[in-house]
Amino acid sequence: MMAEAERIQAKPTIVLREESDEWAMLYDPDSGATYSLNPLGVTIWKQLDGSHDLNDIIAAVRRDYENLPENVRADVEQFLSTIKKL
Repeated sequence: MMAEAERIQAKPTIVLREESDEWAMLYDPDSGATYSLNPLGVTIWKQLDGSHDLNDIIAAVRRDYENLPENVRADVEQFLSTIKKL
């Protein structure tokens, strides 16, 4: 679990390439790895600029999407954990 006040910043060398329909690809030039993001993942990724904490990210998700599951916090934390491992 993440500290709620911890500011979260993506690795600055990772490139976000936005595709059609709000989907995107992340590319890590250091490893050559790619990872696809759905529109929700793109929303979260764009918050990883070092000035937002977990609560800010969840607020952005709630602002941009309707009919979210009750466990949206857990889903966001899982996404962050997954991309951190990548």
